[in-house]
Amino acid sequence: MDQIKTDTLLSRAECSALKGIGILGIMLHNYCHWLPGIIKENEYTFNIGHGEQLQHYFSIGINGNVLVQLLSVFGHYGVPLFVFLSAYGLVKKYESPQAPLVNRGSFIGNHYLKLFRLMIIGYVLMIVFTCWIYGKWPTNPVYLVGGFFMVTNVLPFPNPSYVYPGPYWFLGLMVELYVIYRLLLYRPGDSLWKGVGGPLLLIVVSWLPQVFLGAPDDQFTLLFLRYNFFQVGMAFALGLLCARYMPRLAWSKWLWAGVMVVSLAVVYVAQLNYQLWLWAHLFVITAAVGFIKITPQWLMKALVWVGALSSFIFIVHPIVRMFIFGSNVISVQMWILIYAVLSILGAMLYRWVLSFVPKFQIKPKK
Repeated sequence: MDQIKTDTLLSRAECSALKGIGILGIMLHNYCHWLPGIIKENEYTFNIGHGEQLQHYFSIGINGNVLVQLLSVFGHYGVPLFVFLSAYGLVKKYESPQAPLVNRGSFIGNHYLKLFRLMIIGYVLMIVFTCWIYGKWPTNPVYLVGGFFMVTNVLPFPNPSYVYPGPYWFLGLMVELYVIYRLLLYRPGDSLWKGVGGPLLLIVVSWLPQVFLGAPDDQFTLLFLRYNFFQVGMAFALGLLCARYMPRLAWSKWLWAGVMVVSLAVVYVAQLNYQLWLWAHLFVITAAVGFIKITPQWLMKALVWVGALSSFIFIVHPIVRMFIFGSNVISVQMWILIYAVLSILGAMLYRWVLSFVPKFQIKPKK
């Protein structure tokens, strides 16, 4: 097999800008889908009624809440976008010809500790504020412990009633993917199996259980599968394959715009078909890449800046959301803007606080 491409599909700046898109989608979705009268998303389970409601909404005419509706329905797709970028980054960091071999234990342990260091202060603040505001524990103590150690995903009944803080389930998902990558998919040499076969197998393993075990009439099984790597395994595999073999494409902006439009159309239609919905997140990724390729420089710079804050925004925004209740005094759009600004400012503060927290490294045994 050839060495990893140096003329890569995505530059470092483009990856950072895609992170900016992903975190804005996640952050705004997690506020918008709380609002009354808003169409809900198909994320952990599939309900064709949500797609039909969206179709009906557009059939009767767009109103001032169109962006809120779209963020509620589609904003959660920032999760597979982040997973795709994580896989892309792992290949670039650990599989280049100059990269040294990485020990299994130290790789998994250090990535776990990195996520734990990022999460722990925010996690404690969420629990403290919840107890202060509501006067009770937010969920079953078993799930609080599971969240603390980032293993909530594998506990029974992983649904919004138990998983707290809601968005933090993603950290446990990333731990799963780091383990899968290092044990099964890491390609230190020129192995055809590791380069192509492993990611293709991950796609099949992620997809088939949802086809046969998580049919729409078995929402419990589907819920459990999609709180784990099955939801985004295909996105992770796509990231590996693109980083290893996809060169930079000298396409015109019109062609990239076409990729974006067609991909968005598929994502929209997928809300009305369960089997297509299982693949929809891959088209979200191609739509986002197409968008980045045609983005003007001024917007690119802004998205790169937000992308650099993305991990801190992810931790902080659920805390901010607790205090942004909304009211009839100002518009919904203004509340969303306040929430977004406070989340970004809180992320900057959180980044500063974490600069005083030591980083722990596990050194491989010689």
